[in-house]
Amino acid sequence: ASFKEVRKRKKKRFFDKKCEDGSSEISQHKKFKLALLQVNDRIEADLERRFQSMQKVNEIFGFLSPKQLTTLDNKILREKATTLANLYRDYLYKDELSVEIESFKYIVISSDNLVGNESKKSKLNSTALDF
Repeated sequence: ASFKEVRKRKKKRFFDKKCEDGSSEISQHKKFKLALLQVNDRIEADLERRFQSMQKVNEIFGFLSPKQLTTLDNKILREKATTLANLYRDYLYKDELSVEIESFKYIVISSDNLVGNESKKSKLNSTALDF
């Protein structure tokens, strides 16, 4: 099937306006492609901004994760706690926070050991039942 060609309407042209003829018209495919590229650019920029924000949050609070708590030594933990307390001066006290984080570190380590021992016991019990 062929489509009937529709006569293009002529636009009034004013002397101070740029001449616009049929060559400036953009196909529907090209319009879609341009819109899609704009959306992709926007998504990429937003993801980059979110990634940078998450990196900043990780820099500030990342040392509180169990993995970081158990691997960092107390001196570095105190430095990071001081940095955090300086950011939130109205809510946190440097000295108290450092002590609390150090004690929390040992709680995390002991709970990891308890969980590790429990999993070892359950593995031993399950292998004993298999015989």
